[in-house]
Amino acid sequence: MLFVPFLILLVLPTVLAQTPQVTYTVHVDFFAIACSISIRQVTLYDQSGHSLATASSPYGVELAITFRTPTAIQSITATASGQATLGLYYSASVSGTQTISAGPGGDYWIAIRLS
Repeated sequence: MLFVPFLILLVLPTVLAQTPQVTYTVHVDFFAIACSISIRQVTLYDQSGHSLATASSPYGVELAITFRTPTAIQSITATASGQATLGLYYSASVSGTQTISAGPGGDYWIAIRLS
């Protein structure tokens, strides 16, 4: 009879630690006028400014960033920084930020203009 309460005490912390996760996939597109883009870093933040995920794209194409949180978030802010090049002679650091509203998980799209 003492074995059952002991077993429950061993299993309960494991069950409580398995909180449900909300999954998000954020598709981030970049654009800059007449330039090739190399993205050094993209960071996603929630409405409180907490970092959710980070990724990079050496070719400046769309990134799909998937992350999980224990609770749903209200907004997603994406910041990107990279390098824009035009021909052989022009190169400049570029950056941009965009915020969108979010809901209870799923797919979201963000377009960031880099300047």
